[in-house]
Amino acid sequence: MDQTAQAFANEVLYKIPMDGTNVYGPCDGLYYLNLGEFRAIWNPTINEVRVLPPLITPPSNTIYTPCDYYGFGLDPLSGDYKVVVIQEFLSTIDEIARSCPVMVYSLRNDSWKYCGDLILRYNLKNNGCYIFVKRCCFWLGSFPHGGKSYEIIITFDMASDSFQERTVPV
Repeated sequence: MDQTAQAFANEVLYKIPMDGTNVYGPCDGLYYLNLGEFRAIWNPTINEVRVLPPLITPPSNTIYTPCDYYGFGLDPLSGDYKVVVIQEFLSTIDEIARSCPVMVYSLRNDSWKYCGDLILRYNLKNNGCYIFVKRCCFWLGSFPHGGKSYEIIITFDMASDSFQERTVPV
């Protein structure tokens, strides 16, 4: 662990509330931390922090301001811990969501990869929390259609690095 990460672990981590929107997990005792440009995986048991590389920029011809939504879990088939980031890019002109690329960080490979875009532009703003169950991350979102708002469940399978969008049962 480099000195910057160690200093961060010693001086800052213990001041972060575990119920804050910047701490995700736990998963086997590990946490994903998102503190602006600083992203890391933290093992509080041994006070170790692995700083993640910068998030890659997804393909885009237009300039957007990103709002990110996160998931963190374990791929049980490979034993690899992964961070999932759904980026909701907003137009800087009219603040309408234009695309939702999905990026995945692999702890084993220490790298990010682009896994495609969600089919629709969902409202995930009211869902600052996610759920990780049996190799999948789940988010609850909504989308407008025909003057109504419909809820949707977005799942990301850690083993296949793929996502699905499912309607909420009525």
